[in-house]
Amino acid sequence: MIKRLRIKFILINMTIVTVMLGVIFGLVINFTRSNLEKESLSLLEGYSHSPGHPGRPDMNFLRGAPCFTLRLSDSGELIGVFGSDFYDLTDTELLGELASECYGDDSPHGVLRDYNLRYIKNRAPMGNEISLIFTDISREVSTMNGLVKSCLLIGLASFILFLLISIFLAYRSTRPLKEAWDRQRQFIADASHELKTPLTVITTNAELLSSPEYPDEKRMDFTSNILAMSRQMRGLVEDLLDLAKLDSGKQSVVKEEFDMSRAVYAAALPFDAVFFEKGLSFDSDIESNITLKGNESTLCRVVDILLDNAAKYSSPGGRVTLSLKSTPRASVTLTVINDGEEITKEERENIFKRFYRGNKVRSMKCSYGLGLSIAESAVKEHGGIISVKSENGRNIFTVTLPK
Repeated sequence: MIKRLRIKFILINMTIVTVMLGVIFGLVINFTRSNLEKESLSLLEGYSHSPGHPGRPDMNFLRGAPCFTLRLSDSGELIGVFGSDFYDLTDTELLGELASECYGDDSPHGVLRDYNLRYIKNRAPMGNEISLIFTDISREVSTMNGLVKSCLLIGLASFILFLLISIFLAYRSTRPLKEAWDRQRQFIADASHELKTPLTVITTNAELLSSPEYPDEKRMDFTSNILAMSRQMRGLVEDLLDLAKLDSGKQSVVKEEFDMSRAVYAAALPFDAVFFEKGLSFDSDIESNITLKGNESTLCRVVDILLDNAAKYSSPGGRVTLSLKSTPRASVTLTVINDGEEITKEERENIFKRFYRGNKVRSMKCSYGLGLSIAESAVKEHGGIISVKSENGRNIFTVTLPK
């Protein structure tokens, strides 16, 4: 699909470029041809009205102009030749051919392309004589041929240049779409994989539950397994729905002024028991009276995700620290620090991606890799930034939110 979109983009661009180049060069060629023709006709008109006897150009003017005149009788017979020093007018046979070709043409002016001559036809005011005034258009033809060749070369070079630019822009403009498409495909594959395991467990236990050969104690185990996997699947589906709502912008996020200090304290309170049960120390440093405009439940969910992540991946007997501070730059900083295996640079670059679990330890914690993705989307929804760094055996997650 992406390849077809790129080809379509290039074809549309090149069609527009080709039409524009054709129109521009066509106008240049036509205007140039028209101007050269007007100049040539103007010269012939000036030559025909030179001082002297009406219908007979002044000989002094003739010698300085690149024109010559053939005078014909009413029947088309050549009766006189007048010319400048630019032409050899001794070939009477050739002059007769020129006269005969022009005499049969009713147009007041024209071009003899075989001879590279342009002419105008004048009839004497008194009498039946006809004057055919010629000028050479070799330079005009040469100029036009050179212009056409130049336009073709420039057009070809421009076409190739625009083609390369179009290819570059096609790949550059479709890169975000390709990345989104690849992420979507990977997301579907990962979600299917995560749903496959609990579905397999539920199906297997349901089949065993329907078998009459197992005692009631075993049946209770099968039922417990089915219930556990069902709850696990429900949690995964709820996380997927949350992500879908955040991505589509359809989630109802009502932003109001609320007490962020109280909300963070309330969100962290249930984790005292969790950390105690896991043998972890938990410290909190929550600055009081910090107010924030946002959605309280969504930001509390971010606190839950970060503390749950710290509970899962802290070293045994380690320490978890939660802090909430107001900064001088009219922002609020939420920080969760836990002792544990340091997150590598590669993991830090990918940890907020969906279904990402960087190492075996993280893969064994019954985590789907969606929590941090949800937290990142929620923070971005509030115009904030979430980041992670590791130093001295501690992993530090920092959320910065504008007030």
